[in-house]
Amino acid sequence: MKKKLIFGIIVLLILFIIAFGYQWIDWSKKEESLIKSSPLVGTPEFKTPPAEVQQVAEEGLPQFLQGLTYDKMALESYGIKSFKEAQSANLGKAYLLYTVKDIAQLANYSQKQKVSVLITPTQTWYFTVLTNNEPRVDLNVSWQEGRWQAVAIGGNLSRAMREMERKMPDLLKAKGITSKCSNKLVKIFSLHATFVFLNCADREFIIPLTPTGWFNLEQGKLYPAEEAIINFTEEAEKTINQPQGLIGH
Repeated sequence: MKKKLIFGIIVLLILFIIAFGYQWIDWSKKEESLIKSSPLVGTPEFKTPPAEVQQVAEEGLPQFLQGLTYDKMALESYGIKSFKEAQSANLGKAYLLYTVKDIAQLANYSQKQKVSVLITPTQTWYFTVLTNNEPRVDLNVSWQEGRWQAVAIGGNLSRAMREMERKMPDLLKAKGITSKCSNKLVKIFSLHATFVFLNCADREFIIPLTPTGWFNLEQGKLYPAEEAIINFTEEAEKTINQPQGLIGH
C-alpha cells in the first residue's frame, strides 16, 4: 500500500512538471503570434505599469511560485535556491515590451529615418521577480481574451535590463553623451533579436541584449541606432520573402 502511494505521488509530480514545462514552451511559441494579433495601434507608452497590470502581476506571482515549490530542480532552474526563498519572492521593476511589428518597414529602412518610427509598444509587461533583492526570473503579464493575465514565468530579460541600466551611464559617457536618455526593451521575434533602444535628445542608440553575431553586433556594446539597425534589414527582407510556414518562432 505504501509503495503504491509513493508511486502515485511520483506519477503526479511527473505529470505536473510536464504540464508546467509545456505551459512555458507553449507560451514561448505563441508570444510572437499574440503580439502580431494584438491591437497595438494606440497602445499607450507607460513608464510604469497601470494599476490593473500591477494587481494582476501581484496576484499571479504566488500562483506560479506555488506550482514551482513542488519541484526543487524547477526552482533552481529559475535561479531560486529554496522553497523558503520562493515564499519570500516579490515583484521588482516592470518593463513594457516593444517590438518592430512591421518587418517590411524594417526591410526598407533608410538611415535618413529615425529608428524610433519602427518601434511599437506591445501589450506585454516583463516583471522582475526578486529574492533577497536580486532579480531571478521574469513574470509575464499580457493582454489576452479581453483582459490582463499573468501568462508565464521564465527567462531573465528583466535581469539583463537591470544590469544594462547600471552600465548605461558609463557607456554613454564614453560616447560623450551627457543628455538624459530614455530606454526601451525591444524584441524582434522573427529575427530572434533583443536589444535596448535609447533615445538621448536628438540621438538614438541600440545595445544588443542577446548574442547577435550574425548581425555583426556585439552583446552589451553601445551602437548608433541608425548604424545598428541597418544590420537587421537584410535578414528582415529574407523573412518577408520566406514562406510563412518556414519562419521560425
